[in-house]
Amino acid sequence: MKLYSEAIEDTITCDDAQYLFDVAVDKFQEMAALALFNWGNVHMLSARKRVPLTEDASTESVLAEVKKANERAETEYENMNFWLKKIGCRGWRRI
Repeated sequence: MKLYSEAIEDTITCDDAQYLFDVAVDKFQEMAALALFNWGNVHMLSARKRVPLTEDASTESVLAEVKKANERAETEYENMNFWLKKIGCRGWRRI
């Protein structure tokens, strides 16, 4: 391991390598943000499926179910936003 460390040290500390590390950081951040975005989509779709919309349901009961589903979706959105901020994702805005 020591031999490997000595051999790779010159390569990773050169100026050309810094560009590759910057590209890797940006790509990692992009992939992490995409994964969290998709995770949010899964929760949004799950929330939509939880709302039983039957024709004989009253308007009040449907409204109550929609409000509960919206609260669950907003909670999941906030959780996702927390993790995006934690990994340092910039430019994430609520739609």
